[in-house]
Amino acid sequence: MLRAAISLLARRPALAVLILFFAGVAFSALPSLVYGPPLPALHDEYGYLFLGETFAQGRLTNPPPPGPPEFYATFHEFITPRYEAKFPPGNGVALALGDWLGSPIIGIWLVNGLWAVALYWMLRAAAPPGWALAGAVAGMVGYGAMTYWSYSYWGGSVLALGGALAFGGALRLWRRRGHPLRAAAGAGVGCGIMALTRPLDGFIFALLPAALILGRIFRDRPAIGKKLAAFLIPALLGVGLMLGYNQATTGSPLAFAHRRYDETYLPRVALFVWQKPAPDPPGQPAWLARYEDVFATNMSADPLSARQYWANVEKFAVEQFKFLFPYWIWPLAALGVLGVFARGGPARLALLSLLFIAIPLLTVRFYAFPHYIAAWTAPALVLFIQGARRLAAWGHRRNGLPAAGSIALLALALWPMAATGFALSQSYPAWSSFPWVYDREKLREDLADRAQATGHKQLALVVYAADHDPHAEWVFNSPDPAAQDVLWLRALGAARVPELARWFPGYDEWLVYVKANGQLDRSELIKLPPAEK
Repeated sequence: MLRAAISLLARRPALAVLILFFAGVAFSALPSLVYGPPLPALHDEYGYLFLGETFAQGRLTNPPPPGPPEFYATFHEFITPRYEAKFPPGNGVALALGDWLGSPIIGIWLVNGLWAVALYWMLRAAAPPGWALAGAVAGMVGYGAMTYWSYSYWGGSVLALGGALAFGGALRLWRRRGHPLRAAAGAGVGCGIMALTRPLDGFIFALLPAALILGRIFRDRPAIGKKLAAFLIPALLGVGLMLGYNQATTGSPLAFAHRRYDETYLPRVALFVWQKPAPDPPGQPAWLARYEDVFATNMSADPLSARQYWANVEKFAVEQFKFLFPYWIWPLAALGVLGVFARGGPARLALLSLLFIAIPLLTVRFYAFPHYIAAWTAPALVLFIQGARRLAAWGHRRNGLPAAGSIALLALALWPMAATGFALSQSYPAWSSFPWVYDREKLREDLADRAQATGHKQLALVVYAADHDPHAEWVFNSPDPAAQDVLWLRALGAARVPELARWFPGYDEWLVYVKANGQLDRSELIKLPPAEK
């Protein structure tokens, strides 16, 4: 019955695409419907939200905020010469779209809907419509909709969308499935998206799709110029936009903001294994030094010993493998790998693509989070589908196992079912495990209510404990701090408090004391001295 329903829907591709898009949006919204919209927990999320709000206001960067910049200092943001977040723009564009529609998270839901469609388009190059449809739903839900990709602001789905388009276009062109110009254009759009989202990971992932596409284009001589243009124009447009964004944020098209930030504020944190960590600059704030200390065993180790290097590689490889290949569908992945013996088959190309993960694993000092490898969900999903089809075909040949196809579909369905069950069975959202999230949000709401009631803007000076957890940051503002009802600044000692009266006259001033674990200790209303004339 399930197979019949999927096959019936798959025979109507336009309807299937429409249903897949809305299914992606609906599944991604489920956690928010259960727990409420996600609250940002870690400073990466605030950096992405800052980026999205900047774009939503029609700007690439912002002028410096009023007052001494050191009061605004926080993670992953430049205060001067321009006020901007360090991250590439891809995920910020999705959040900006959500901002325009009412909430940043809506942008992530829409991307997940597009990603589901892209997975279906990709899988149609490797499998019949029914299997492609089932695989698209399983991959979108299992990898993204029921993970932090759709219930936080860290991202993952945007890069996954780019990967599905790039690999799908290459697969279609290489295997001569569908219209070659559409395949080349889809791959080019995917490469452009990856260039704007995670340039390093996107470049590494794009190596194989680009080689396959160029190889097929130059092997099949007809319309070579059109196919090259269809691939290169969107791909180079993405690269060009990234270079232009670099120019706007760092003043050089080849200087990425995230590397400029780390070199300036976190010099002890080295990205590649061959890089030598630099000493901290004079006057490095203690809160930044504590953050560098978090990475002492890998990114700050100097020299990085062979033992530590291989321990890092093993740890990160295991973490990424567990995400790409959930243990309950290992049998399907194993059966899919058997397809590598079919020359030019999708399983061989998928496995070859997955081997490229070794490049960042062996060269980057820290490679732990699943959104780093989001693009590789596309070839992993191809392996699963090929394995499921192999199981079904084996049962069909045996004649005595007509249910093998249904068993294969059920095995595939267990993955998103388990992910959904786990995500919705919790009595609390995942981000509430960070003890400071509710305290920070509650105080923000209380101060915003006070601003509305009194007509006075509120200024919160955050005082941290000496051994404060650097992940539990409180000082985050919008791209236009002067317009905020509640302004968050870093306390720099009692001697500098009087400076604020000149910059923020008429504000109600608060000292906000934060415990070592990031929870609120207490808040006190204070009175600044009169501003000097």
